[in-house]
Amino acid sequence: WPKSRVVVLAHSKDDELVEWEQVEAMKKVLVAQSWAEDAEEGGREVHVLEIVGSHDGVWNDGKEVVRAVGVAVGKILGASGGSGCGR
Repeated sequence: WPKSRVVVLAHSKDDELVEWEQVEAMKKVLVAQSWAEDAEEGGREVHVLEIVGSHDGVWNDGKEVVRAVGVAVGKILGASGGSGCGR
């Protein structure tokens, strides 16, 4: 993703199929590729978001998916100089 500025890795510690260590491994790979947890303006940011619910429950309920998308949009607008979601 050469032009991307934000990656949000959303995962639940209640997920019974995918271990939390998978998210940490993905973050480690991105950090090794010049992504930062707290990117300065113009930098590439990786953000780990802990969501709540079981593997399928997160999708079935949808609330945590909506929250994760909201965080991603907020980060993207913040990274591009936008004022945020509806603010």
